[in-house]
Amino acid sequence: MSYSDLEKFAREVMSRPEFLTDHEVYMYMKPQNGNQITQKYINVYNVSAQSYGSIALYDKNGAKIDEIYPDETTTLNGVPAINYGVDEKNGSTGGCYLTTACVDYFGKPDDCYELETLRSFRDGFMQTSTEMKEAAKKYYVIAPKIVAKINSLPNKASVYQKMYTDLVQKCINLINKGKNKEAYETYKDYSEALEEKYL
Repeated sequence: MSYSDLEKFAREVMSRPEFLTDHEVYMYMKPQNGNQITQKYINVYNVSAQSYGSIALYDKNGAKIDEIYPDETTTLNGVPAINYGVDEKNGSTGGCYLTTACVDYFGKPDDCYELETLRSFRDGFMQTSTEMKEAAKKYYVIAPKIVAKINSLPNKASVYQKMYTDLVQKCINLINKGKNKEAYETYKDYSEALEEKYL
């Protein structure tokens, strides 16, 4: 889900009577473990898209109530996230979380070369084996949490600079050379290293 899609999703949630009249947000989600999650949030005065793929809820004083990472099963006030860019087939969003957060930090657009290349890689090569499909599903669970943690760090600029060099550029160079398996292994290993470090 791109940032612009998240913004549209957030605006639609705020247009519903539950929010306008009662300042409430109802969340429904059924993640891959099969356990249905329902949550009622009260005193919500703002629903805001975040650049790293989440929706934040704020009270009237601007304090954050919670942060939601929507997947293809998520609805907020009856608004399905799947209508705003979530890919039902992959259980993934319109961008690659780590890459999106990285290039967004450096002010690159949603259709920049890096994102377009890695999205094409994800939707093409990574759909050719069950192993890679399962790895992608796991990635879209852990990556938003990793990004949220990085964004809370005082040295996030250096983290994103290293990520851009060691992950984004390295994978794109491998893809351009036709070394798709190496690119996949690089992205997988880097993501797992970040998971171990930050989660």
